[in-house]
Amino acid sequence: MSVNCKYENLEPWLLLKADEFKLMGYNEISLNEIWLYLTSFKWKNRQDLSFHQQVSDLSSLKPTEYLSFALMQRQKEAEKEVDLLDIDDLL
Repeated sequence: MSVNCKYENLEPWLLLKADEFKLMGYNEISLNEIWLYLTSFKWKNRQDLSFHQQVSDLSSLKPTEYLSFALMQRQKEAEKEVDLLDIDDLL
């Protein structure tokens, strides 16, 4: 994670965003999943991001942004599983 941020500092906003997603019908998206999206994707290559900008990014996050990220993650996991299966078949 390149951004200097702490979960504890953003937890109130993470809770609000998770609640907002639940009100929109996205009950399965957790705080930790939102945090993972932000730290491993949205802020991956960003340096010196201010606290204000972190809150702004979190506040403006749309369910579709997170869901695209989650789909990408699932595809990567599936590809790894296929690669492992192919290697096992060769042995």
